Amino acid sequence: MCHAYCLTCYGASNANCLTCAEGYYLQGNVCVPECDSSMYHVSSHRLCMVSCPTGYFSSIDTNGNKVCLACQSGCMVCSGASICQAWEGQEAYRPDPFKDKMEFWILLIIVIIAIISFVIYKLVKRCMKPKSELEEKLTDDRGSDKKEKSDSGSG
Repeated sequence: MCHAYCLTCYGASNANCLTCAEGYYLQGNVCVPECDSSMYHVSSHRLCMVSCPTGYFSSIDTNGNKVCLACQSGCMVCSGASICQAWEGQEAYRPDPFKDKMEFWILLIIVIIAIISFVIYKLVKRCMKPKSELEEKLTDDRGSDKKEKSDSGSG
């Protein structure tokens, strides 16, 4: 025998409900007359949920309660009564995580500019690097060899 608030149950307590009688919402396993303020009412199924299920969109009713309302017929994902993002039979809906995320794009551009600047800095530093002592000595030796050859060739 079910509690008076329960339509179907697995025990006699109000905390053992599977579905609720008319006028009550199933919140966990308990049938309540109103969902907690943090939860959404899904009137068509008499449920209290943390978020709206597929095929529903979130709204606020005239009493200020959070409610889930059905999308238009054939729509699987919507953000309003007539705003459908994915229809039945379409490829699975995957929201774009970067859509309307200006901060992401700005950060990406800054990182790219920083990397390019670093590479340019390293290349310039390498080109402007003073010659090592060995390179200077080799250069001096070659210069003196050429001078000796030119001196010996002229005399």
